[in-house]
Amino acid sequence: LETCYQAKVRDLNSLRRQFTSVRQLIPSLPEVAAPRMRLLWHLLALQDANHDGDPERMHQSASAYAADRAVLRDVDRELCAYADLNLAVHYADRFEFSQAEVTISEWVDDPLFPALSRRQQGRMYSTLGQYRAMHYDAPAAEDCFAKALAAFQQATITAEERANEQDQTRIYRAINALDGELPGALEHTETVLGPLADAARTLASDGSVKNQYRHHLLLRALFQCDEQAAAARTAYLDQHAQWQDGAPQHPWPLIHLYRGLLLWSREEADEETLAAAQSW
Repeated sequence: LETCYQAKVRDLNSLRRQFTSVRQLIPSLPEVAAPRMRLLWHLLALQDANHDGDPERMHQSASAYAADRAVLRDVDRELCAYADLNLAVHYADRFEFSQAEVTISEWVDDPLFPALSRRQQGRMYSTLGQYRAMHYDAPAAEDCFAKALAAFQQATITAEERANEQDQTRIYRAINALDGELPGALEHTETVLGPLADAARTLASDGSVKNQYRHHLLLRALFQCDEQAAAARTAYLDQHAQWQDGAPQHPWPLIHLYRGLLLWSREEADEETLAAAQSW
Protein backbone atom coordinates (compact mmCIF):
# COMPACT_ATOMS: atom_id res chain seq x y z
CA LEU A 1 0.00 0.00 0.00
CA GLU A 2 2.83 2.41 0.84
CA THR A 3 4.47 1.61 -2.50
CA CYS A 4 1.19 2.51 -4.23
CA TYR A 5 1.06 5.83 -2.35
CA GLN A 6 4.59 6.66 -3.49
CA ALA A 7 3.68 6.16 -7.17
CA LYS A 8 3.63 9.36 -9.21
CA VAL A 9 0.32 8.45 -10.88
CA ARG A 10 -2.20 7.42 -8.22
CA ASP A 11 -5.79 6.20 -8.34
CA LEU A 12 -6.99 7.87 -5.15
CA ASN A 13 -10.32 6.01 -5.03
CA SER A 14 -8.49 2.68 -5.18
CA LEU A 15 -6.03 3.79 -2.48
CA ARG A 16 -8.88 4.84 -0.19
CA ARG A 17 -10.51 1.43 -0.54
CA GLN A 18 -7.20 -0.29 0.23
CA PHE A 19 -6.57 1.86 3.29
CA THR A 20 -10.12 1.19 4.54
CA SER A 21 -9.34 -2.53 4.30
CA VAL A 22 -6.16 -2.04 6.33
CA ARG A 23 -8.13 -0.10 8.96
CA GLN A 24 -10.61 -2.96 9.23
CA LEU A 25 -7.80 -5.44 9.81
CA ILE A 26 -5.84 -3.15 12.16
CA PRO A 27 -8.26 -0.54 13.63
CA SER A 28 -5.53 1.19 15.64
CA LEU A 29 -1.78 1.10 16.04
CA PRO A 30 -0.89 -1.68 18.53
CA GLU A 31 1.03 -0.47 21.58
CA VAL A 32 3.63 -3.20 21.01
CA ALA A 33 4.20 -2.21 17.38
CA ALA A 34 7.86 -2.15 16.35
CA PRO A 35 9.31 1.28 15.45
CA ARG A 36 9.30 0.63 11.69
CA MET A 37 5.65 -0.44 11.82
CA ARG A 38 4.84 2.72 13.77
CA LEU A 39 6.58 4.78 11.11
CA LEU A 40 4.70 3.04 8.28
CA TRP A 41 1.43 3.53 10.15
CA HIS A 42 2.06 7.25 10.60
CA LEU A 43 3.06 7.57 6.95
CA LEU A 44 -0.07 5.83 5.64
CA ALA A 45 -2.29 7.85 7.98
CA LEU A 46 -0.69 11.12 6.82
CA GLN A 47 -1.14 10.28 3.16
CA ASP A 48 -4.68 8.94 3.46
CA ALA A 49 -5.90 11.97 5.42
CA ASN A 50 -4.17 14.33 2.97
CA HIS A 51 -5.66 12.66 -0.13
CA ASP A 52 -9.07 12.56 1.56
CA GLY A 53 -8.92 16.32 2.05
CA ASP A 54 -9.74 15.97 5.75
CA PRO A 55 -7.88 18.80 7.55
CA GLU A 56 -8.88 17.73 11.08
CA ARG A 57 -7.78 14.12 10.60
CA MET A 58 -4.63 15.32 8.83
CA HIS A 59 -3.78 17.56 11.79
CA GLN A 60 -4.33 14.66 14.22
CA SER A 61 -2.16 12.34 12.10
CA ALA A 62 0.58 14.97 11.83
CA SER A 63 0.55 15.58 15.59
CA ALA A 64 0.76 11.85 16.33
CA TYR A 65 3.69 11.47 13.92
CA ALA A 66 5.47 14.55 15.29
CA ALA A 67 5.32 13.05 18.80
CA ASP A 68 7.16 9.93 17.57
CA ARG A 69 9.38 11.61 14.99
CA ALA A 70 12.57 12.09 17.03
CA VAL A 71 12.75 8.39 17.95
CA LEU A 72 11.68 7.08 14.55
CA ARG A 73 14.25 9.22 12.74
CA ASP A 74 17.02 7.16 14.35
CA VAL A 75 15.33 3.89 13.35
CA ASP A 76 14.89 4.40 9.60
CA ARG A 77 16.20 7.73 8.31
CA GLU A 78 15.27 6.94 4.72
CA LEU A 79 11.61 6.25 5.45
CA CYS A 80 11.43 9.04 8.02
CA ALA A 81 12.72 11.46 5.38
CA TYR A 82 9.85 10.42 3.13
CA ALA A 83 7.39 10.83 6.02
CA ASP A 84 8.70 14.37 6.55
CA LEU A 85 8.01 15.12 2.89
CA ASN A 86 4.38 14.30 3.64
CA LEU A 87 4.44 16.29 6.88
CA ALA A 88 5.66 19.29 4.89
CA VAL A 89 2.65 18.88 2.57
CA HIS A 90 0.41 19.18 5.64
CA TYR A 91 2.08 22.46 6.63
CA ALA A 92 1.82 23.78 3.08
CA ASP A 93 -1.88 22.89 2.92
CA ARG A 94 -2.29 25.08 6.03
CA PHE A 95 -0.36 27.86 4.20
CA GLU A 96 2.47 27.43 6.70
CA PHE A 97 5.05 27.54 3.94
CA SER A 98 7.86 28.65 6.24
CA GLN A 99 7.32 25.63 8.49
CA ALA A 100 7.15 23.35 5.44
CA GLU A 101 10.44 24.76 4.19
CA VAL A 102 12.10 24.38 7.61
CA THR A 103 10.99 20.73 7.78
CA ILE A 104 12.81 19.97 4.53
CA SER A 105 15.77 22.32 5.10
CA GLU A 106 16.61 20.45 8.30
CA TRP A 107 17.32 17.39 6.18
CA VAL A 108 19.16 19.18 3.38
CA ASP A 109 21.40 21.05 5.84
CA ASP A 110 22.06 17.96 7.99
CA PRO A 111 25.68 16.68 7.77
CA LEU A 112 24.19 13.20 7.26
CA PHE A 113 22.12 14.31 4.25
CA PRO A 114 24.54 12.56 1.81
CA ALA A 115 23.75 9.28 3.60
CA LEU A 116 20.22 9.34 2.18
CA SER A 117 19.71 7.63 -1.16
CA ARG A 118 20.18 9.87 -4.19
CA ARG A 119 16.50 9.42 -4.98
CA GLN A 120 15.49 10.72 -1.57
CA GLN A 121 17.97 13.59 -1.88
CA GLY A 122 16.36 14.46 -5.20
CA ARG A 123 12.91 14.44 -3.64
CA MET A 124 14.13 16.71 -0.85
CA TYR A 125 15.68 19.20 -3.28
CA SER A 126 12.60 19.13 -5.48
CA THR A 127 10.28 19.76 -2.54
CA LEU A 128 12.48 22.53 -1.16
CA GLY A 129 12.37 24.11 -4.61
CA GLN A 130 8.57 24.12 -4.50
CA TYR A 131 8.46 25.94 -1.17
CA ARG A 132 11.04 28.48 -2.25
CA ALA A 133 8.95 29.08 -5.35
CA MET A 134 5.94 29.65 -3.07
CA HIS A 135 8.00 32.34 -1.35
CA TYR A 136 8.56 33.95 -4.78
CA ASP A 137 12.28 33.18 -4.71
CA ALA A 138 12.40 31.82 -8.25
CA PRO A 139 16.23 31.77 -8.62
CA ALA A 140 16.69 29.79 -5.38
CA ALA A 141 13.92 27.41 -6.44
CA GLU A 142 15.58 26.93 -9.84
CA ASP A 143 18.83 26.00 -8.10
CA CYS A 144 17.00 23.36 -6.02
CA PHE A 145 15.27 21.89 -9.06
CA ALA A 146 18.57 21.62 -10.93
CA LYS A 147 20.12 19.78 -7.94
CA ALA A 148 17.10 17.47 -7.77
CA LEU A 149 17.37 16.51 -11.43
CA ALA A 150 21.09 15.81 -11.00
CA ALA A 151 20.38 13.59 -7.96
CA PHE A 152 17.70 11.62 -9.81
CA GLN A 153 20.11 11.12 -12.69
CA GLN A 154 22.62 9.52 -10.31
CA ALA A 155 20.05 7.47 -8.36
CA THR A 156 20.12 3.68 -8.47
CA ILE A 157 16.58 3.24 -9.80
CA THR A 158 14.93 1.91 -12.94
CA ALA A 159 14.72 4.01 -16.08
CA GLU A 160 10.93 4.30 -15.62
CA GLU A 161 11.30 5.46 -12.01
CA ARG A 162 13.95 7.99 -13.04
CA ALA A 163 11.73 9.34 -15.81
CA ASN A 164 8.77 9.71 -13.43
CA GLU A 165 10.82 11.52 -10.77
CA GLN A 166 12.48 13.83 -13.27
CA ASP A 167 9.25 14.55 -15.14
CA GLN A 168 7.50 15.74 -11.98
CA THR A 169 10.43 17.96 -11.01
CA ARG A 170 10.68 19.36 -14.53
CA ILE A 171 7.02 20.35 -14.31
CA TYR A 172 7.62 22.20 -11.04
CA ARG A 173 10.72 23.77 -12.55
CA ALA A 174 8.81 25.01 -15.58
CA ILE A 175 5.98 26.45 -13.47
CA ASN A 176 8.52 28.26 -11.29
CA ALA A 177 10.25 29.67 -14.37
CA LEU A 178 6.90 30.85 -15.80
CA ASP A 179 5.78 32.47 -12.54
CA GLY A 180 9.21 34.00 -11.89
CA GLU A 181 9.60 35.12 -15.53
CA LEU A 182 13.00 33.46 -15.63
CA PRO A 183 14.98 33.21 -18.87
CA GLY A 184 14.31 29.88 -20.51
CA ALA A 185 10.80 29.46 -19.09
CA LEU A 186 9.39 28.36 -22.44
CA GLU A 187 12.38 26.07 -22.99
CA HIS A 188 11.77 24.37 -19.62
CA THR A 189 8.09 23.99 -20.52
CA GLU A 190 8.83 22.41 -23.90
CA THR A 191 11.36 20.07 -22.27
CA VAL A 192 8.32 18.51 -20.59
CA LEU A 193 5.68 18.95 -23.28
CA GLY A 194 7.51 19.10 -26.57
CA PRO A 195 6.37 21.78 -29.06
CA LEU A 196 3.49 23.70 -27.46
CA ALA A 197 1.19 23.57 -30.47
CA ASP A 198 1.51 19.76 -30.71
CA ALA A 199 0.90 19.40 -26.97
CA ALA A 200 -2.15 21.66 -27.20
CA ARG A 201 -3.73 19.52 -29.90
CA THR A 202 -2.98 16.29 -27.98
CA LEU A 203 -3.97 17.34 -24.46
CA ALA A 204 -7.13 19.32 -25.26
CA SER A 205 -9.19 16.12 -25.39
CA ASP A 206 -7.18 14.26 -22.73
CA GLY A 207 -8.88 13.73 -19.37
CA SER A 208 -6.44 11.10 -18.10
CA VAL A 209 -4.79 10.97 -14.69
CA LYS A 210 -1.50 10.10 -16.39
CA ASN A 211 -1.22 13.44 -18.20
CA GLN A 212 -3.05 15.73 -15.78
CA TYR A 213 0.05 17.58 -14.52
CA ARG A 214 1.34 18.10 -18.06
CA HIS A 215 -2.11 19.41 -18.95
CA HIS A 216 -1.97 21.89 -16.08
CA LEU A 217 1.50 23.07 -17.11
CA LEU A 218 0.36 23.51 -20.71
CA LEU A 219 -2.54 25.75 -19.72
CA ARG A 220 -0.38 27.90 -17.48
CA ALA A 221 2.04 28.37 -20.38
CA LEU A 222 -0.78 29.18 -22.81
CA PHE A 223 -2.12 31.82 -20.45
CA GLN A 224 1.20 33.34 -19.36
CA CYS A 225 3.23 33.31 -22.60
CA ASP A 226 1.29 35.71 -24.79
CA GLU A 227 3.05 35.98 -28.14
CA GLN A 228 5.19 32.84 -27.85
CA ALA A 229 2.18 30.62 -27.24
CA ALA A 230 -0.31 32.28 -29.59
CA ALA A 231 -0.48 29.42 -32.11
CA ALA A 232 -0.72 26.78 -29.38
CA ARG A 233 -3.43 28.76 -27.59
CA THR A 234 -5.47 28.93 -30.78
CA ALA A 235 -5.01 25.18 -31.35
CA TYR A 236 -6.25 24.42 -27.84
CA LEU A 237 -9.25 26.76 -27.98
CA ASP A 238 -10.27 25.50 -31.41
CA GLN A 239 -10.89 22.10 -29.81
CA HIS A 240 -13.21 23.51 -27.16
CA ALA A 241 -15.98 21.09 -28.17
CA GLN A 242 -13.66 18.11 -27.58
CA TRP A 243 -12.41 19.12 -24.13
CA GLN A 244 -12.59 16.23 -21.69
CA ASP A 245 -12.97 16.62 -17.94
CA GLY A 246 -10.81 14.59 -15.57
CA ALA A 247 -11.00 13.10 -12.09
CA PRO A 248 -12.26 15.39 -9.29
CA GLN A 249 -8.79 15.79 -7.78
CA HIS A 250 -5.79 18.10 -8.00
CA PRO A 251 -4.82 19.59 -10.44
CA TRP A 252 -8.17 19.46 -12.28
CA PRO A 253 -9.68 22.45 -10.46
CA LEU A 254 -6.70 24.48 -11.73
CA ILE A 255 -7.19 23.11 -15.27
CA HIS A 256 -10.82 24.27 -15.04
CA LEU A 257 -9.67 27.70 -13.88
CA TYR A 258 -7.20 28.20 -16.73
CA ARG A 259 -9.70 26.94 -19.30
CA GLY A 260 -12.12 29.59 -18.09
CA LEU A 261 -9.44 32.29 -18.19
CA LEU A 262 -8.39 31.32 -21.71
CA LEU A 263 -11.96 31.40 -22.97
CA TRP A 264 -12.65 34.68 -21.19
CA SER A 265 -9.61 36.36 -22.74
CA ARG A 266 -10.32 35.07 -26.26
CA GLU A 267 -10.54 37.85 -28.79
CA GLU A 268 -14.04 38.59 -30.07
CA ALA A 269 -15.58 36.12 -27.63
CA ASP A 270 -19.34 35.77 -28.19
CA GLU A 271 -21.95 35.29 -25.47
CA GLU A 272 -21.76 31.49 -25.73
CA THR A 273 -17.98 31.56 -25.19
CA LEU A 274 -18.27 33.89 -22.21
CA ALA A 275 -20.94 31.66 -20.69
CA ALA A 276 -18.64 28.66 -21.14
CA ALA A 277 -15.82 30.63 -19.51
CA GLN A 278 -17.97 31.33 -16.47
CA SER A 279 -18.95 27.65 -16.29
CA TRP A 280 -15.32 26.48 -16.25
